Amino acid sequence: MGPSRTKSKKPILLINPHSEYYGRIEIQVVSEEGLNSYGAPFLGQFPIFQGFNEYCGWMHPVSLSDAKDLYAEDVQRKNGKLMYRYEGTWKNVDSTVHEIRYKKADGIATRNVVTYRTHHGPIVYATATRWIALKTHEPNIDLLAMHWLKMKAKNIKEFTDALNKRAMVGSNVLYADKDGNIAYWHGNFVPRKNPLLDWKRPVDGTTAATEWQGTHELSEIPHYINPANGWLQNCNSTPLYGAGELSQEILKLPAYMHPDGHTPRAVHAVKVLTPLKEATMDDVVRASYDAYLPSGERYVPSLIAAYHSLTSDSLKSILKGPIEVLKQWNFKTDTQSVATTLTVHWLEKIIQLDMALLPRPLTTEEQYSLTNGAALTTEFLSAKEQVLALAQVASELNKDYGTWEVPWGTANRFQRTEGEPSDQKPSWAVPATPGFMGSLNAYVSRKTPQTHKRYGVTGNTFVAAVEFGDRLRAKTILTGGSSSDPKSPHYTDQVRGYIDGTYKEIYFYKADVLKHMEKKYHPGD
Repeated sequence: MGPSRTKSKKPILLINPHSEYYGRIEIQVVSEEGLNSYGAPFLGQFPIFQGFNEYCGWMHPVSLSDAKDLYAEDVQRKNGKLMYRYEGTWKNVDSTVHEIRYKKADGIATRNVVTYRTHHGPIVYATATRWIALKTHEPNIDLLAMHWLKMKAKNIKEFTDALNKRAMVGSNVLYADKDGNIAYWHGNFVPRKNPLLDWKRPVDGTTAATEWQGTHELSEIPHYINPANGWLQNCNSTPLYGAGELSQEILKLPAYMHPDGHTPRAVHAVKVLTPLKEATMDDVVRASYDAYLPSGERYVPSLIAAYHSLTSDSLKSILKGPIEVLKQWNFKTDTQSVATTLTVHWLEKIIQLDMALLPRPLTTEEQYSLTNGAALTTEFLSAKEQVLALAQVASELNKDYGTWEVPWGTANRFQRTEGEPSDQKPSWAVPATPGFMGSLNAYVSRKTPQTHKRYGVTGNTFVAAVEFGDRLRAKTILTGGSSSDPKSPHYTDQVRGYIDGTYKEIYFYKADVLKHMEKKYHPGD
């Protein structure tokens, strides 16, 4: 949110990363040299991947901006050697033997594994006629340097100087700073390619016509800086609606630069942000917990129409109750909503039916666009398929709970435990739903072979609302709690705030940290 949209006339950034529990930690990294950065790395990282310093903040949603491509290689054995054809000549396939050591009950054993690669990259799978190589960009040191410089940036120039390393693949960038700037870049390392080719599937590896042709400048990729509407959003989605309205300028760019779909979460974000004015941090957090589910409103009418088109009286009789519940639904989630339970389980089955229609082998981009809801559709499914999927849902709920009338909070639970989740251990009801429903605070839960209820596995992890003024303010929440010790009071002390959206004020400045500290120690003592 830019200054024109906030009550304080200072920019506010909502950092809302989704990942597996519990791979994120909330930390502050400080040095006597002047570094002071707060946020969430992944375990094993020392740069703050998503977070903020006193001057600016950054968030990295998932990007499908195309920097990983598959090449179909023509491989043959000639004179006892594996060769691949390129520009009319035959070149050696590189092969490397790796000795893998592994433990057995009676000691250590070894196994040799051979890997193959062409100049495009490693061979990752084979079809009946071609070997498929993966080409990507992995400049580890440059990427580390980019994140390090980003953590230390004090203004938009220093931040864009860091981004100009163009070393990051798979992530977008949302940005805000204390000077009042807000910005967005879709992708970072984006190779130049022939825009007439379908880069979602393997391209011909035998010709130079499919090679990358350099790298796009940062200014050439889809981006916004201080848009007139006063806010920006990205929910692992297309940049076309980053500022609400369809961007005609981005639409003119090659499709490989913005292959992402318009996710239901992005649809929801545009809906709640468009009218939001005079916003506080609490207003922004509250908007991110809005109960509306766009996918319910989009797909449930199709299911109801499919039900009424059937001639099977027996199926209609079985599903009369569930259909009546869905007809009365306001498309909002809460822990008492039976319609939410029915719709989440039904759309999970629709996703699998859609997945079965995709060409094989599936690509990561195709699978991701379905699981995040962007490519979800009932258009290619018959009325009977849609209704039978609901019948399966009702049958499974009856088996697990003795009834299909299961409130969402009964099925959808948060539990922090050592080992596997259990229906016998304490847990909390959660109103949030998976991202494919359009829930901004996405919450993905699953059953296990030992449970009837669903328990959270991915979704919101570290979340922060940050206001950049003369003195930085931020509120955050972490999945469950900051401690991994079940005996600690901080093991589950953030659960209620995590579920309800009541965040804690953080202590960014040293004097505040010392004033509120519980324990002081020196590593190694």
